Amino acid sequence: MSPAVARWSRIVDRSHRTPLTLREFAHREGVNPNTLAWWRWRLREEERPTPRRFAEVVMVEPDRRGGDRRQPGQGGLVVQVGAARVEVDASSDLELLRAVVEVLA
Repeated sequence: MSPAVARWSRIVDRSHRTPLTLREFAHREGVNPNTLAWWRWRLREEERPTPRRFAEVVMVEPDRRGGDRRQPGQGGLVVQVGAARVEVDASSDLELLRAVVEVLA
């Protein structure tokens, strides 16, 4: 845990236990009320469980009949997330693949 997260965790914890409004509490602590509100939101979001997402990864053998774009001996894989299907082989642009996976995650 970073020093900033530790500090704000303590402040946010105290803010939940006080009868003061957020603005009153922030003023008493000498912090910006908007910053305090943001940290309350951020720390609450971190506490939420992250839903698990699964991606099916299937190894693909090249089409020996010549109908596949892959050269003989080149395998590949298919990444399927929901309805999205991404085929990857040795000629794939890895930076583009990384960007696609980030969007799907």
